[in-house]
Amino acid sequence: TLATDEYLSTIPEMYSKAATLAVEAGFDGIDVKCCHGYLFNELLSAYNREGSYGGSLENRTRLYFDCIDAVKNTVGNKAFVTTRLNSCDCFPYGFGFGVNENNEIDLSETKQIIEKLKEKDIELINLTIGNPYLIPHINRPYSANSPEDGKIGMKRVYDVTKELTSSFPDIKFAVSA
Repeated sequence: TLATDEYLSTIPEMYSKAATLAVEAGFDGIDVKCCHGYLFNELLSAYNREGSYGGSLENRTRLYFDCIDAVKNTVGNKAFVTTRLNSCDCFPYGFGFGVNENNEIDLSETKQIIEKLKEKDIELINLTIGNPYLIPHINRPYSANSPEDGKIGMKRVYDVTKELTSSFPDIKFAVSA
């Protein structure tokens, strides 16, 4: 079932409440996930979705940024806010995020997202790639029973990481792959 715009617009308040509980429980930080099939990552590829959360990059990232803002406004300086961001999911063009018409990795939108995260004072970003549930060899490169040699996957992770860290030398990145 497709989540309606009306439902999606209620999620930032849920994030705010969850952030309040996390701070009350003593957590030092809040991680807003935008990777591996989580809702925000799914919206990144909602190119054909109608309404406030599809089509343009601004719309496809609206809920993600609204939830980050809700969390940051809730926790203030009581906890840090970070995010795990899927640099690209490597699904074929038209069905995934971060690939071009030739099914090559294209980080142009990812860089726009990171720039916006930087403007929101997100100082630590955990980069990832792919979707381990559907295409595990993308972010967990291996050779046995893989559709590609593990060295190809390692080079992919290295190249994506290098491009993004070089483009944003003032942001701290952790890489999961």
